[in-house]
Amino acid sequence: SCMPCINAIPQLNELYKKYGNKISVVGLNHQESSQKDRDKIFNFLHRTPIEYPIYLVDTIPNEYNITAYPTIYIIDQNGMVRYSRIGYDKNMFNNLDQILNDLFKK
Repeated sequence: SCMPCINAIPQLNELYKKYGNKISVVGLNHQESSQKDRDKIFNFLHRTPIEYPIYLVDTIPNEYNITAYPTIYIIDQNGMVRYSRIGYDKNMFNNLDQILNDLFKK
């Protein structure tokens, strides 16, 4: 039901396709956990292809400081947050692609 999150899906799909096994892309939803919500999400997933896994969770740890949706994090192999962004941007793919390219060069 989050339009900015829905708008981000195609760009996150592209990142997932481009980087393959170099990165993990996951979606977390802790807002919609009732059976009615799960049915709505199931129907949505049949209409909207999402290439990466979506997890319905009870909570998201406070350390991630989620205050708006979507919130995007790039977390390295050591668990360090290397990038974060709140909200949707029509240039999300290009921005995240550049950041990932820079991180892979290091």
